[in-house]
Amino acid sequence: MRTPFFGRAVPTFVLLAAFAVGCPSPPPTPSDALSVEPLFTADESAGCYYASPLRITSQGQESILMLDRLGVFRAFDPKTGALNWQASLPAVPEGAGELRALTTPAIVDGLVVVGWQAFRTHHYMGVLDLETRAMALEYPIIELGGSVPSFDGSEEVRFRADKQYMRGIVRHLPRDGEPLGYVYLSLGNAPNSSPHHGWIFEISLDAWKRGEEPVLNRLATTADNDCGPEGSPDPGLCGGGIWNAAGIQFTKDEDGEDVLYFATGNGRTNFNRGSFANTLMRVRPGLDFDPGCDEALCEDYDEINPSEACLASCENVFTPRLMPGEPMLQPEDGGCDGLTFTECYRKLDADLGANAPLLVDLPSGRKVFVQAGKDGALYLVDSERMGVMHQRLQVMDFCGTPDDGCYAFWLGMFVTHPAVTYVDGDPIVILASNMADTTHPSGITAVRVKEDGDDLQMSILWQVPDFDDDFAKDVFRSHPGRPVIYEHDGEAYVFVVETRRGRSTPPPGTLWGVRVSDGELITRIALEDAGQRWSLPLIHDDVMYVGVCDARAGDVPEDERGLLQAFSIAGNP
Repeated sequence: MRTPFFGRAVPTFVLLAAFAVGCPSPPPTPSDALSVEPLFTADESAGCYYASPLRITSQGQESILMLDRLGVFRAFDPKTGALNWQASLPAVPEGAGELRALTTPAIVDGLVVVGWQAFRTHHYMGVLDLETRAMALEYPIIELGGSVPSFDGSEEVRFRADKQYMRGIVRHLPRDGEPLGYVYLSLGNAPNSSPHHGWIFEISLDAWKRGEEPVLNRLATTADNDCGPEGSPDPGLCGGGIWNAAGIQFTKDEDGEDVLYFATGNGRTNFNRGSFANTLMRVRPGLDFDPGCDEALCEDYDEINPSEACLASCENVFTPRLMPGEPMLQPEDGGCDGLTFTECYRKLDADLGANAPLLVDLPSGRKVFVQAGKDGALYLVDSERMGVMHQRLQVMDFCGTPDDGCYAFWLGMFVTHPAVTYVDGDPIVILASNMADTTHPSGITAVRVKEDGDDLQMSILWQVPDFDDDFAKDVFRSHPGRPVIYEHDGEAYVFVVETRRGRSTPPPGTLWGVRVSDGELITRIALEDAGQRWSLPLIHDDVMYVGVCDARAGDVPEDERGLLQAFSIAGNP
């Protein structure tokens, strides 16, 4: 039975008092730089909201669109939370797996392009028309499948619906000469069970509408069928899933041409076998991937201890590693003693693709990638030659000690997509962590990227709560939501949802707000329930919309619920 405390929005002062009970130190007290107050909580959905909130216009009416896990679209009034309308995805075929709608759709010219799955049996894409508020018949539902040639062209690597999982985002890319453009959908796996791969599908909306084959191209990040025995959980075979909720990112090169970039999850990394797990990859429309590595330097690729010269030679792929002279990874529990970096990554399930890459503009006009890893580190990567690593910054301690074991090693320390803003001209990269023990601190970290001529350096600007405070050992124990930036009167603020699902950190989840320039906490307010990991809040017209899930989401699907909460944001004099 729910207590009233967990079942409603709680004023900040009540939340602070509640958290103080039984904590080794009191929580930080927010300043009054901004006023953040609950505006409404929309009627609950029968399914959890995995997809992030979207702003839409339908029949001239503005709404906040939510898609729940059961495949129901719900459009809410942005000021009152009243339900304007709802629609549903088509039912899955009889005998198929349970319908799971986990992806955030793309909004394209009055259309909602969405992916969903019949768990372990089928993966689909379809289009909802915002004017008719029904599935668009001119876009027949696509069932994803097919194959790509293996790395040496000797056989086909086949897409298997039973080994893939759809939980990212549909991304739209406008294209010259194409009125509607392309959309991209990426897939990963859940859990590690061979043979699985990372997949991207490139789809032409215009071809789809004309009744032609909509799937233009496919990419498998590990184009190899040497995946071990069926069902093997070995994280060093095949793999390379693209499962982060932020999905594929876009930019343009110096010639104005489109570029796609994304990170892949754990699995096999062997450039000579077309296997690019645990990497940051860059491709172009058409999905024909060329790593651009020196063939002579990479001729004898060592999967356990790859050559630094080989890795650094690559133009379009980055592989995480240690900087010269940096000590081997040393979790306090001794789990990686005697192991190489790659072996430790495999043992800890520390896949790079748990985090989406961030492309950062520097004051000089240069660009760099900042890529977080489950290992709690940030990697500063050259954008022109991606094999060049400028720095590796270990931000988080490894989970677990000899006396306080890591109760979920797969959780990692970072699973997010960082946000970026600027202070005094310098990029400030902000991300939230998670920690599956009771010893190490966790929270929100801001990292400054400093450019001094050719020298680039990352350094921690602040951490909230203060990592020297015992309170930081009690928060951010589960995967958080993604950070979102809000600007007011020339000041940048970051908001992050701390999800609270576990026994050690029960609901409700918490909305944190921090001033970026100095790390001043400006709000810490309870949500209605556990929050939702990886979800990106939507901010529009000084209102923030947050998707919230039941703490039991995924464990008791027939009894879970989803909520949309809205908070008004106002500056204080």
